Amino acid sequence: MLERVNLLIESGVTLVICAGISQSFYDQLVAAEISAIPGIVGQVDEVLSAFRCDRLDNSCFGMPGCKPER
Repeated sequence: MLERVNLLIESGVTLVICAGISQSFYDQLVAAEISAIPGIVGQVDEVLSAFRCDRLDNSCFGMPGCKPER
């Protein structure tokens, strides 16, 4: 898991939006000062558009059984 975080750091990633982030991976992202928004599903272009418009809280982007975090 640490390899993935290091790859993200080296790639200049500052935000991860993903449906399936384990708590331990989330904790490593936060420790690496990478923001994470877990529990989000959808087509990439739709998710990015919703993110830009501050609308990721729309229920259509919520992973079933998860409440999207803001």
